[in-house]
Amino acid sequence: MTQLPVVRDKFSVEKCLSDGWKGMISHFLPLFGVMVVSFLIMAMATLPTAVVIVSHIMKFPLPAIADVFLSVLGMVAGFVVGPMVQMGMLRACLKVIDNETPSPKDLFVCWPYFWQFFSAGFLMKCMRFPAYLCFIFPGIWLDLSFRFYEYFVVDRGMGPIQAFRASNQVTKGTLVRIALTEVILLVVAAIGGMVLIVGAVPAAMIVMLARASMYRQVLQSFLGENKVEYDPDDEARDFDDKLRRQARLAGDPSLKESGAVIVGSMQKPPQEEPRVSAPSFVDAPPVDDLEAAFANLQKQAQKDAAEGAPTPAPQGDMTDDGGARISLRGVESSAELTNGGADNEGAFGVEKK
Repeated sequence: MTQLPVVRDKFSVEKCLSDGWKGMISHFLPLFGVMVVSFLIMAMATLPTAVVIVSHIMKFPLPAIADVFLSVLGMVAGFVVGPMVQMGMLRACLKVIDNETPSPKDLFVCWPYFWQFFSAGFLMKCMRFPAYLCFIFPGIWLDLSFRFYEYFVVDRGMGPIQAFRASNQVTKGTLVRIALTEVILLVVAAIGGMVLIVGAVPAAMIVMLARASMYRQVLQSFLGENKVEYDPDDEARDFDDKLRRQARLAGDPSLKESGAVIVGSMQKPPQEEPRVSAPSFVDAPPVDDLEAAFANLQKQAQKDAAEGAPTPAPQGDMTDDGGARISLRGVESSAELTNGGADNEGAFGVEKK
């Protein structure tokens, strides 16, 4: 049976939480390993700046050159490592949602998108500050509309402007639901934080995976990737083939693009109907009984008319032993054959030599 398409919401909050929970359970150790490696990388990146801060707090001044060098090194490390780790964690979460196993090397494979990601983040900060100054609500709308720009950079390799436009398009009509989901995720993170490390790590995983699932759902809904399955023997498939044949024979391009015609990679191209050539009796052997031959033709015409099949137009002459001849000319349909009758010389042209 054909499964008719069902109009679904952009995404389901329950599915986001379910995907986050299931992903955390099924991929806890690999994802935890990625988180540990990312934490160590960030710790190493902030180490020069931490040394400078501690030296000033302990009142153990460093040489001026060492102080400047460590400060610059810490800034550069944070400038480079921060976006890299963030892109790696987004990629790892998307792999879990796609039922793939993440690994620490995912933290280092997004280098080609570094400048797109960094530029998009910089533009977002520049837009967010004045937006929140305008009575807060424009800032909230900005955050919700551009919620998935980072995913579009990592997952699709888009530039900053393209990522912002794509995020704005896929989130139309779902801003309230996105806000509700974010509130729920904040509650989950807060509850996990109350249990310290034991609960904070699983809660952080659930939050990250739920956001990745939300991105996947809104993107699939926007692109229409929920395709309808078709049965080759179904009546709808036959009707589609009929429409395609009619459009091809009529030469009308509007019919080919009609919404009634099923379009998709699963649809096989329609087959050409076999053309039936009219039989010829020129070389047929003589028949013994002219009326018997005529009766057989009439019976065949009635049978074809009852079945709705087109009757090919016979051509040529038939003769019997007595010299009688029947001249068979083209007829338009089986109905004409049937209605002609034995006395209809216009249809069959019965002649006697």
